[in-house]
Amino acid sequence: MQQFKHLPVWHCLALSLATIFFTFCNASGQQESVQHWLPEFISQLDPGSDIARQITQIDSEPEQIRVLASHFRQQAHLQPLWIIPFPDQRDPKHDTAKADNAVNGLIWTMYGSQHLNSPLPWFDPDKKVRTLARFPHFDYLAPAYFHTQNEKYARLMVQHIEDFIANAPIEEAANMTVQTEYTVNPWNWVLLLWRISRWIDALTYLQTSPSMSDAGYLQTLNHLWKEVDWLVPRMYLGLHNGTLGNIRAVLYAGLNFPEAKNSALWLQEGLSTFKGFLNGYFYPGEVSVELTLGYSASVLGQCLTILAGLPEGAGAGLKEPLARLVDGHFGLMKPDRSLPRYGDHGAYDIRPLFLQQAIRVFDRKDWQQVVAGQDEIIDPAFLSWPAQSRPYYLSGYYAMRDGWGADAQYLSIDSGPFGTNHQHSDKLSITLSAESADFIVDPGTSIYNSTESGPRYDLRFGFLHNVITIDGIDPNAGWDMHYQFDAQQNHWITNPVFDFVSGEYDFRANMLDAIWRRSVYYRRGEYWIIADRLAGGGEREIESNFQFSIGMQVEPSGRTVRATAPNQAQLVVYATDEILQPRVVTGDTSFPGTTHPIREPNIDHIAGGRGWVGTFGNFTPLNPHHSHPAPALVYAGTAELPFSTARVLVPSRDKKVRPMHVSQIINSQQQLRIKIEHSGELQGTIDIWDMQLTDMPPLYEHWQKDSNFWLRLFNQNIREIALVNRRELVFENTLASVRIAFSEPVAATISKKESGWRIDIDSFVEHPVKLLAARLKGPETDIDFAANASSNAALFDDTGARIDELFPGQTYWLR
Repeated sequence: MQQFKHLPVWHCLALSLATIFFTFCNASGQQESVQHWLPEFISQLDPGSDIARQITQIDSEPEQIRVLASHFRQQAHLQPLWIIPFPDQRDPKHDTAKADNAVNGLIWTMYGSQHLNSPLPWFDPDKKVRTLARFPHFDYLAPAYFHTQNEKYARLMVQHIEDFIANAPIEEAANMTVQTEYTVNPWNWVLLLWRISRWIDALTYLQTSPSMSDAGYLQTLNHLWKEVDWLVPRMYLGLHNGTLGNIRAVLYAGLNFPEAKNSALWLQEGLSTFKGFLNGYFYPGEVSVELTLGYSASVLGQCLTILAGLPEGAGAGLKEPLARLVDGHFGLMKPDRSLPRYGDHGAYDIRPLFLQQAIRVFDRKDWQQVVAGQDEIIDPAFLSWPAQSRPYYLSGYYAMRDGWGADAQYLSIDSGPFGTNHQHSDKLSITLSAESADFIVDPGTSIYNSTESGPRYDLRFGFLHNVITIDGIDPNAGWDMHYQFDAQQNHWITNPVFDFVSGEYDFRANMLDAIWRRSVYYRRGEYWIIADRLAGGGEREIESNFQFSIGMQVEPSGRTVRATAPNQAQLVVYATDEILQPRVVTGDTSFPGTTHPIREPNIDHIAGGRGWVGTFGNFTPLNPHHSHPAPALVYAGTAELPFSTARVLVPSRDKKVRPMHVSQIINSQQQLRIKIEHSGELQGTIDIWDMQLTDMPPLYEHWQKDSNFWLRLFNQNIREIALVNRRELVFENTLASVRIAFSEPVAATISKKESGWRIDIDSFVEHPVKLLAARLKGPETDIDFAANASSNAALFDDTGARIDELFPGQTYWLR
């Protein structure tokens, strides 16, 4: 009463009586509350647990609360915490700006910020805070409390937990499902899984906080466990990254709270669903069936974290398929350690997403070198991806490279289906990097919804990707005829000398009588040839798009286009025809139309033109709420189908362009042949690339596989030959002639060495073949070989023994 000594006696007496009255009311309310929730909490304990047996020996409710709270508040939770990582030590310079704003009522989420008062809008939040029921603000409140020990941050976390329990009791979830729209349902699957994991993490931060009473700690656990029980029978959503989020939350609760009566059930159901998820969500040894690589990498990282956190023996049978999945993503990694943004978005850096988790579980030196920051990988397990020719491959993602350093040459292509979610119309789109520069990129996306002003353009449309459109019709996800597990009819060959891939898109699904085949030949370490074959009939308007990265200078000059990166690396694009004329478009706001169906009207993007890229999952220093202008190179013109065209893409070396002249020798309905004449250091070198062309197949049938050859001459002498699905090759000019015949089509390289002609048979060949004839003639060459006949040369294996058959994956010599 010392503080009241200057007040009249009657006033002090009134205040004292009031104090006694409110104390009594609060005590009665607390007693009533205890009687309501404490028995329920105790009933959720495993009767066989030590803490449950201990509680049965205690009659006093306050003592039960003290003992239970002491047990759980001293309990060590799993490390690392999955949503809000627990810091190793306090940082006195930690930035608390967002946390301070939250204390003053300003809550930030990924969509924006808003001043909020209690009770918080759990059931119908504004667009700016529509994910409030995820408790995203705990991500900055909890670390602020850890680093400063200022109770104002803890008090706000406790206040918001209590606000949710009071205003969104689990009983109200009875009329909801995980699919009920998340803007009105705090138990929607995109909200609940985050809340469960964040609350578990928050309780670790609040273990010693006086702002959270023992009763409050136990009431939070009581509510949390009931939410997990509600989620378990509802968590399987299908082939979507959110499914794993549900699994992760249930497993996380089961692993952290073994004292809970249903903990074993949570682990059992979570693990069972996890195994089914791995079998369904990922193509075996590849990537996610969603075919959005950013999600795929993130989910893989979560899967590896789950594996590392499982009890001994619980992960039996999971390590081998997960290791294969890591290779599937690692093989697509760009030189800057990112992933292409096929689908909605990619990943800016795969190391924190999944590779750091992988090296904790698997002893792989190539993965370890990348995590350690090494530029080049010593003794990598493979180079291009997939690692072998002719794979059984479902995703349709391929990557060609000449090394693993930051300056490596790299090209990827999306030649698969459109995915199960987040589809972009990117069939047969490519990305290309070289000399530490991202040249040709997938446009990706910006954040889906935002309260920030734009521009935010819809980047899902086909014409914005590195594809071909015919009469304004682009390949699109709405008319794809493939199911997500349909084996693709792609053609993939990889070996130390060259990579080759081809795939197709059937425009007849878009009511257009045409098929497009894109073939890419990579002369490793030198250049790419991209050949586009359009079968069909009639005169058509054709556009071929190449979206360059932010900051590129793209300059056309006749049939040659030069792109210069900010680091002065260069890419020169040589066209073989003059029918399709190049132009550069940057930041076009006019929408030309598309055949991509608009399925998600709640995304606040607008339709625009070419020359934009998003940053979601890439370009992290730039604002993810906006689309950013970047140059698009568009080749456009009118052509009669069938029509074939090719581009030769040549990256610089040491920032110097390798000069060459590219010309088209033959372009008929049956054949496309181009000549590449080198100058500078390679003066006197001529490369010939030839492709046989077949007719358009009937509806629902696939084209025959590509058949082509590549031939290098130096001063008219034959130096190297590469065959792709070719049985016979005949080539003649004034000084050189080549005739080669195998018993069946092969993929092979034949190269001149000091000790003779080396023949490497690619694993594309499934069984032994015979070399029937080889006639190689030039100013310095005269080889004439014929099987079962007299000739001036014979076939030998690496041991020097004469042979008659050539086996796949083996090296032979013609001498």
